[in-house]
Amino acid sequence: MPQRPMPERVANVAVLIGGIDPSHIGAIIDASNTQGLILHGIKRAGCFDKICREGVLPLTPEGGQVSFWASGERIFGDASFPMGTFDTPFFNYAIARDEKSKVSSMNLAMAGYFDVMPASEFERDGVLCVPRVVEPRELYLLQVRSSYAREGLQASGDRVKQFVAERLYETMRSGDWKGRIERIEI
Repeated sequence: MPQRPMPERVANVAVLIGGIDPSHIGAIIDASNTQGLILHGIKRAGCFDKICREGVLPLTPEGGQVSFWASGERIFGDASFPMGTFDTPFFNYAIARDEKSKVSSMNLAMAGYFDVMPASEFERDGVLCVPRVVEPRELYLLQVRSSYAREGLQASGDRVKQFVAERLYETMRSGDWKGRIERIEI
């Protein structure tokens, strides 16, 4: 029987995001672990269009010919690490900002692990390496942008994180995500 996410961990993540029902965070973690849904943060908003055309390439400075993805609780961080949200797709790698235009964004890719790595063992709540191109047709790509010129960077960033978490929750629940690209201005 699948293990449910720890309630205190779910509550902590919901508090960090703010304004989201903790059960939605639990559902994201649970869906990731039970359905093998993995997330990849796109740190440079300017790369989003290229990923829409070419997919997520297996190129990382620290890992070589792989791309890094997270499942379950690791989407939001590592509870055993004091700065547990640092090395995560949600709180770190998906967040970008453009000082010139005063726009902050979150840019995420989601894939099905069993589609991209069918012969491999899935790791719940883990960091996973994918040594091949994950094609656009295999991805759900989400970019949410917000101007922080009026409300400030922190308020804008919080609003974007809340929106993205809710959008992930809705998308994972619907099951309709493969090959979809969403660009949303809030």
